[in-house]
Amino acid sequence: MPDAVPDPVLRAVVAEIRAWSATRCHEPSPRDIRIVATTRDAAHALLYPGTRSSEDPVFFAVARGDFHLIGSGPTRSGVWAGLFVKYPPARVTSFTLRPEAYIPTLDLGSLGRVHLAPRTS
Repeated sequence: MPDAVPDPVLRAVVAEIRAWSATRCHEPSPRDIRIVATTRDAAHALLYPGTRSSEDPVFFAVARGDFHLIGSGPTRSGVWAGLFVKYPPARVTSFTLRPEAYIPTLDLGSLGRVHLAPRTS
């Protein structure tokens, strides 16, 4: 994936993250959304050191909020989300939610240029 993400693509990815957060996790205003274009393998290895995935291009994003995933299976909650987003069309394909005590320290810049989502008012 290119290091610089075109504005229309970035807007679509951010819109998907916000829609996913609002509909799946009851968090209408995720904040501090940071996005990097990378491969699933590289992002997976950053999040879960020593593991592998695929070379598929993805956007890896992290966000803060008050996430409560409710649906089939147990309820999961967290204040930090790590999301894998495929494009086109933009869709969250997998994610992890973490409570405050288990937020990983990640150097997203090691994956490429980090894009900050504009804040919502």
